[in-house]
Amino acid sequence: MTESDSQNEDRLASVLYLPWATPGLEPARPAGRRHLAAEPREGLPESEPSAVSEDVEAQESLDVDSIDRLVVRRLARKGLSVGEVQRFLDENGVPAEAVDGCIARLQSFGHLDDERLAEHLVDSLHGRKGLGISAVTQELKRRCIDPATIDCVIAGIDDRGELDRATAIAVKRIGQLSSVDDETASRRLTGFLMRKGYSSGVTRRAVASAFMSRRQRGASVRFR
Repeated sequence: MTESDSQNEDRLASVLYLPWATPGLEPARPAGRRHLAAEPREGLPESEPSAVSEDVEAQESLDVDSIDRLVVRRLARKGLSVGEVQRFLDENGVPAEAVDGCIARLQSFGHLDDERLAEHLVDSLHGRKGLGISAVTQELKRRCIDPATIDCVIAGIDDRGELDRATAIAVKRIGQLSSVDDETASRRLTGFLMRKGYSSGVTRRAVASAFMSRRQRGASVRFR
């Protein structure tokens, strides 16, 4: 070995031995960190940690305040019946006991009131939109309002009020049918009122009143 080679050898760095590179030695783990895979919980199957995690998530999702806020946000956009809230929570996987508790709390605060909602719908559908009892009843059922409440609010629409409403609609509508003969006008008026939910008896009387009103006004009918 030359003198130059001896000098280069002296300059070589000392060897560092990595613990995990030596057979039989394991790497040191950082203090304070737990490796669940290497340190399973005693007496529990390996799948237990995930099951515990799912249970925690389920408990968090069933937090009373969270459920109430979820429903109140929907109520802020649209009035809901008790049945609609129950269906909404069921669809979101909320257990029955939690559903019952939420509904009871919202009713106690006045946020849920089927009778008040039904009266509002009757006023809107019958009073402003001119729908008959049949159509109003069908809509209340679609909104999951219980039958007893429906019967109560529908009873407030008396027969005379139903006929007056249908007649007013027929008189207004017949003015748009001046270009057709009486038979065609009668058929179209009848179909229009029936689709609005008026009974056949109320419809027949309303159509007759509409034709009488037109004759009294002296409206002429042009035949095709």
